[in-house]
Amino acid sequence: MTDRATPNLFVLGAPKCGSTTAHHVLAQHPSIWMSERKEAHYLCPEFQASTSPIRTRAEYHALFAPGEGLAFRGESTPWYLYSESARSQIHHHYPEARFVVILRDPAAMLHALHGELYFQGMDSIASFEEALDAGRRDRPRSEHWRKWDYRSWGDYATHLERWFEAFPRERFHVLFLDDLKADPEGEARKLHDFLGLPHAPTTVEKTNVAKTLRSGRLAKAMRSKGSPVRRAGKLLPAPARRRLGRLAWEWNVQRGRRAPLEPALRASLTRELAPSVVRLEALLDTPLASWRGAPETEAP
Repeated sequence: MTDRATPNLFVLGAPKCGSTTAHHVLAQHPSIWMSERKEAHYLCPEFQASTSPIRTRAEYHALFAPGEGLAFRGESTPWYLYSESARSQIHHHYPEARFVVILRDPAAMLHALHGELYFQGMDSIASFEEALDAGRRDRPRSEHWRKWDYRSWGDYATHLERWFEAFPRERFHVLFLDDLKADPEGEARKLHDFLGLPHAPTTVEKTNVAKTLRSGRLAKAMRSKGSPVRRAGKLLPAPARRRLGRLAWEWNVQRGRRAPLEPALRASLTRELAPSVVRLEALLDTPLASWRGAPETEAP
């Protein structure tokens, strides 16, 4: 496969910051092919949790074959932001790549991320406050695949510094979720300008609506092969078992806004992350006063 069908554009993350929306915005441009499989995870095996992982580089490159000859061929895996493996592999195999990074208030991001991981059964700790302080030793062995450190994931500055050391700064475009929500057309235009492409009409639809569980115990029982719920289900004919399982899961899933982050915990986490936000402000030359708990009207 030629270089004209390998990736040269990556949406790096962060998780729960709008990378799906950025992916869709990019995919609408006629000169960009974005992988139909979002979150390929191929370049970050340390964060791989898929039951159908991409195992070879040939499989990975096949994601971009439909975009052969286009100016850009890209994919979006938010965990790449934290991955030394992804950084090293992209530097070696795709050294001319461009990068899009989308961020939001780190305290809000971590709260949303925990909610998503708990919903997916990847984090068994229901309380966000408890999950913040729990490492591998506090979780079952089935969850040891991930290096658990929520606070590190909220330290955008450290991870971006590593990427900026590996690639020229001008290869990165950083945008913010609030700006994308407020002015999607304007942010799309900035993305196109960054890539040196003419502007193309863009529509933005709401994606990844927050999902929560009515019962974490029920979800765990439905996922665990040896649970009484699963054993009882085997007594039913397969079609009835599948239908009942779908109905039970649909009942257990609530869509909409998650419960808000408790104010005292938000304030505490914001204070902890403030030094990183200060470094990020310098790194991006962008004021982010509200992210470190300062008034929006703070003088620069």
